[in-house]
Amino acid sequence: MSFMPHVNDLVSRGVRAVVNMCDEYAGPEKQYKRQHIQQLRLPTVDHAEPSLSALEAAVSFIRAQKQRGVRTYVHCKAGSGRSAAVALCWLVAHRGMTPQEAQTYLNEKRQVRPSLYLQPNVRAFCNKISGE
Repeated sequence: MSFMPHVNDLVSRGVRAVVNMCDEYAGPEKQYKRQHIQQLRLPTVDHAEPSLSALEAAVSFIRAQKQRGVRTYVHCKAGSGRSAAVALCWLVAHRGMTPQEAQTYLNEKRQVRPSLYLQPNVRAFCNKISGE
């Protein structure tokens, strides 16, 4: 199976960094390398909540890429749990949203797990950001 069309689509959209939350899939690493796409892989079992350290690493990676003017694509298998938890944490940390506002924002964009903001590690991340 070739992932080049997918990778080429990312490149055409200006993506040069990827956060891969899949435990079950390492991603098209050779194609990423050929296209100079940097991948941060944080293996998280499907249907499981990302660890606090994975959420922190993902948000830190995205922030560093953004500071360099690099677009980052965050994914898991379905895009509704693991990667959505990362997106929610990013919105809280860098857009100043509350966890509930970030959940609503994500739900308006695509169908994500409806209670991401209540997951213990997401709550711990958000509490750490807010200084609680």
